Amino acid sequence: QADGIIIAADKNVETARFAGKKVLFVPVSDGIHKANQLIETIEKGNVPVYQHKNTKEEEVLAVGEQKESFGRQIYKHLMNGVSHMLPIVIGGGILIAIAFLLDDYSIDPSNFGMNTPLASFFKMVGGVAFDFMLPVLAGYIAYSIADRPGLAVGFVGGYLATTGATFASVAGDVPSGFLGALFAGFAGGYLMLGFEKLCQKLPKSLD
Repeated sequence: QADGIIIAADKNVETARFAGKKVLFVPVSDGIHKANQLIETIEKGNVPVYQHKNTKEEEVLAVGEQKESFGRQIYKHLMNGVSHMLPIVIGGGILIAIAFLLDDYSIDPSNFGMNTPLASFFKMVGGVAFDFMLPVLAGYIAYSIADRPGLAVGFVGGYLATTGATFASVAGDVPSGFLGALFAGFAGGYLMLGFEKLCQKLPKSLD
């Protein structure tokens, strides 16, 4: 029964539930500094009714249906990946810190963090969490761009970035790391978005 919806976000959010309502898309900064103005805009009714589409279309930024700049789209996709990656980084880091806290440095300084079974367990679990960091980053960047079709492609691309796999060497020698995961996320997302647009020309039974 809301008069309208104000989405103040710097990453893509699920908007299907707002279909048929007046929806205003603005940056986070506007939600902080122009809250009263945004509410007045909604109340005056000078906001287009949102129609949800399955494809990732550019969202409306303001009343005049101004399209987002490409740079802002890139920023939102990046923030979507980072926001999903943060729990992995924080959780893994805390577990590794606990491993150091519980370990005995005097047993073997060169193996600090894994000298005792309990410390070794926490270090191992924290390391596994870190292994998910780049696939999650790439996966949710691609998901932000192409929705679910991009998720699997991004995950796999992010994993390949951690292994250093190339066309010449599947085993890989030098992992491309964070930059490789960024590339995999954006490349995978836009690749799947392109496939999605191509499939729209197929009959609805195959779309």
